Amino acid sequence: LDGIHFEHEEHRKLGEAVAQKIGAIVR
Repeated sequence: LDGIHFEHEEHRKLGEAVAQKIGAIVR
């Protein structure tokens, strides 16, 4: 269960980083 939670956290962080990059490009 911890492994799944860890994967989810990493995926969320990666998603946020990508969203920030896209936001920077849009601006």
